[in-house]
Amino acid sequence: MATLRGRITVVTGASRGIGKGIALALGEAGATVYVTGRSLDPSDDNRGSLALTAAQIDAAGGVGIAVRCDHADDAEVEALFARIGAERGRLDLLVNNAMSTPQRSELPPGARSFWDLHPFWEVPVAFWDAFNDVGVRSH
Repeated sequence: MATLRGRITVVTGASRGIGKGIALALGEAGATVYVTGRSLDPSDDNRGSLALTAAQIDAAGGVGIAVRCDHADDAEVEALFARIGAERGRLDLLVNNAMSTPQRSELPPGARSFWDLHPFWEVPVAFWDAFNDVGVRSH
């Protein structure tokens, strides 16, 4: 893999899944990777956290920086990029991967994740609105 040492990157939605995988690969290539999402540490969501992803990036040879950011909140997104500008002076690569899934506290009793909600037409409209707001609009 080509080296990305010295490159400044952002991966949104990097606490788990595809975003985490991309962030780890960038870290392995030596990049500084700002990882963003709502789950900063394991107590926020046991499915994955930004703190864990950042630590794994460090272990892989990159620099991981965990930043809690709700990508549905324009002010938080603006603050993220202002921080990167102040700390690094530039951004070389942006991976827009954020996707809103309900936090565990938002799920109905008995549901462990969004995927436990069936049938799909009974999923609360607010969840679908969040998918579009974060998964489409914030990109």
